[in-house]
Amino acid sequence: MATIRTHYLDASAIVKLLVKEDGSERLHAYCDKHTNFRTTALCVGEALGVLKVKYFRRKEIDEES
Repeated sequence: MATIRTHYLDASAIVKLLVKEDGSERLHAYCDKHTNFRTTALCVGEALGVLKVKYFRRKEIDEES
């Protein structure tokens, strides 16, 4: 019987999945090899805060990123 592992994503991993940053390619490769990812509501909130700063204040990302 195969073991199913759950992989938890923190806020930085969520951001790296959405924005091209240093290490994003490694994370995408890891996600391509594994399944069953989870996160917490707190991490989602933190990631949204980071994305807000990158989009509105720093102009590091745009709508097409």
